[in-house]
Amino acid sequence: MALLLMTFKMAEELKKHRISVNAVQISAIKLSKETINKFQSGWRFAARIQNVFSAPRETMAETYFNICTSEEFKNVTGKLINDKRKVMEPSHYSTGLAQDIKQLRDPNVYPKYAVNKENIEQVWDLCEPDEQFCKQGIGNKGYVPTLSIFSKPA
Repeated sequence: MALLLMTFKMAEELKKHRISVNAVQISAIKLSKETINKFQSGWRFAARIQNVFSAPRETMAETYFNICTSEEFKNVTGKLINDKRKVMEPSHYSTGLAQDIKQLRDPNVYPKYAVNKENIEQVWDLCEPDEQFCKQGIGNKGYVPTLSIFSKPA
């Protein structure tokens, strides 16, 4: 969830430079035999079952490529995009167990607390580079969103 909040903030920060920042919700994809063989036996069994219902790896590659190159997403920034290439929206569900379950099953929404400006700023502040460490060349104390896609509009 922190990566999603960072995506929203980075999109806001980089918009002035005409850089798009979006996050992609990754679906279950087929695992290679080599990867499955690295699992412990119980997890190996579960992975084989999951592979029966999972999409080929190429589908996510196509999704990433489409988001970065298509006209459809040319001016889209600061969004969460699902594996069906649909822009997701903050949840419209109310509170309660039944509503939480509906939200979890809805592929078009994410928790509405993710668009709360205070939450976004708190995560952003945690990820700010530490000046002393940066001067020493050690790096920063935060993490860069690895699931975000950066593309410069043509």
